[in-house]
Formats: sequence, structure tokens, C-alpha cells
Amino acid sequence: MANKNYYEILGIDEAAGFDAIKKSYRKLAKENHPDTHPGDVQAEKKFKEVSEAYNVLSDSKKRQQYDQMRKYGFGAASGGGFGSQGVNIDLSEIFGNFSGGSRRRSKRKADFNLDDFFGFGGLGDLFSQVLDRENGFGTQGRPGKGQDVSVNLEIPFETAVLGGKAKFRIQKGLACESCKGTGSRASQKPSTCAECEGSGMVSMARGAFAVNRPCPRCLGKGKTISDPCKKCGGSGQTRGSKTFSVNIKPATVNGHNLKLSGQGNPGGPGEPAGDLILTIRVGQHKFFKNKGLDIYCEVTIDKNKARQGTKIKVKTINGDSVKLTIPPNSDAGKTFRLKGLGIAKNNSQGDQYIKIKLN
Repeated sequence: MANKNYYEILGIDEAAGFDAIKKSYRKLAKENHPDTHPGDVQAEKKFKEVSEAYNVLSDSKKRQQYDQMRKYGFGAASGGGFGSQGVNIDLSEIFGNFSGGSRRRSKRKADFNLDDFFGFGGLGDLFSQVLDRENGFGTQGRPGKGQDVSVNLEIPFETAVLGGKAKFRIQKGLACESCKGTGSRASQKPSTCAECEGSGMVSMARGAFAVNRPCPRCLGKGKTISDPCKKCGGSGQTRGSKTFSVNIKPATVNGHNLKLSGQGNPGGPGEPAGDLILTIRVGQHKFFKNKGLDIYCEVTIDKNKARQGTKIKVKTINGDSVKLTIPPNSDAGKTFRLKGLGIAKNNSQGDQYIKIKLN
């Protein structure tokens, strides 16, 4: 196999960020997908190269390894791709447990030509096989549960303290309404992939090794769609908005997390959706603050009344008002306690503290 420059394959600069990598991959994968070019060997070959390049460059760890290997001279004769020239290399760093299941690692280093020794089509091909052990397809190669969606949800102070319902609307992935999430135009069930026979993985022989990789035809799904849905392009998913209503328990604190199972982005066909993870942000109140189950507030009164003594009305977190007696000669900063008028949680009850200010 020819030496590979994954940046050239995707047509991007070596300093390209993740968004640029993903955009280029989607464009090229769509242009060369086997389903749109049946029987076109060159398109299928290009599709495989694009998928392999994206698999490496979209993963920060794999990309770093790839860049380091290019930096130290692999494939320098062919414009930066992985070459097959003799190199000085620690075999244990590359092969790990590949041979015979032994967990012992050889620390011996040797100068040799990988093509001559193993019959691989270039170090780039070997590198891509090793990286596939760490990809996101798992042992069966199928896309799994949908992605979780994380949202910061701001709620009023009163709702956090007393409990209640909170409604919110977000943008997220949704199952396509047109095809009911199947990806097929007529809502037909996907057929078993002929290349991998539904496993989602194919075995590729490389010299002394046979390596399992995600099937290039079905992208590891194990299923193919002959008549893709026009609305979602065969993915079974669209993006839209959805409204949710959640119950907030009393005494909910800032930073508390709530999980709505199965309300994240859709999974692949037959796979569960991800979860919706809410991080609660409690809004500020213009009068009240709380520390644990206790409520704090400040009330300003006339200094002459404070000297003579007076009675004032004080709001409580429950929306009621109570009368508070201010004794004569009360100084600024004096704090009064209203027992049992704080936050209730389980079998505990907080208090309310009122600090007076004078004007």
C-alpha cells in the first residue's frame, strides 16, 4: 500500500482543528460512499482511506502518535506519509500483546524493515491496524448508545428552596419523523450488510496477522439501507427542539445534577438513546439568601425606631409575612432568629435569620 498522509487524504492543513477535520470527512465520505457508487472500486478505496484518516486525526491521542511517527522520519521520502524504511523502534510500544497472548513485553530494539519482516503494506497500514484496537466501535463494531446531552438549567431561587417544576426547551438530536428513525425512505427495516454479514466487523489479513476492523460498507452498523430517507440522509436522526418538564426537589443546591435517562441523542438503529444530564444553576434572589437549610435576609429600619423599640413585618420564604419585635436600643447588625421558618428537607427544618440595618 502506498505511504499515507492523512492530512492530504482529507485535504486539510496540518494545524486544522476538529471542526475542520469533521467537515472535510463528512463531505468526502458522502461523495465516495459505496452505497452511492455501487461497484466503483476506486470510490470504495477512497472511502476507506478517508475513514481511516478521520479515525486517526479526530482522536487527539491517535493524532499525537501519528504526528510523532511522521516527525521522526517514517515516510520522509514520500512527503510525510508512513513509509516502510528501516527504523530503530521498541517493538513493545507498537505490538503490545499481539503475539501469542503473552503479557510480557520485549524491550529489545532492532533495526529492520517492517515490510520485509511482516509483509505489511507499509508502516502506515500497520499503524492504522493497531489504532483500531482503541476505536469506539467495541468488540462488535456497532455504534452503541446515543450521546449524552449536558445542559445548564437555571431555576428561580424559590423553586430551588421549596421545590416545584421547571420547564425548559433545548436543541438536540431527534429520531427522524419521516422514517421513524430507521433511516429508510419507506420506513423499511435495514437489511443485513452483505460484506460483514451483520457483524459490523471484517477481518483483514496483514502478513502474519488477521485484524478485525469496522466494516467499511456499513460503517460498523451491521445493516445497510438501499433507499435512504431524504430528510435525514439515512442516519435516522435530525436535529430539532424539544420541551421538557422536570421535578425539582426542595433544598436543591447550586451544581446539583439530574439525569433524564434515554432523553439524550438517539442511538443507532435498535440502540438506546443517551441521557440528558442537567446541572442546576440557582438564580439569585433580591431579598433572600440561604446557607444549607437556613434562610438569611436583611431589613432596614429607622434608627430612632430601633432606639425606642418597634415591630416590623418580615417576609418569609413561604410567601407569608410575620411580625418581628425589635427591642429598644437595638444596634445595626443585630440578628434575630425565626425558628422553623427556613427550608424543610426530609425530617429537618431550617430557620430564618434577619439582620437589621439602620438609616
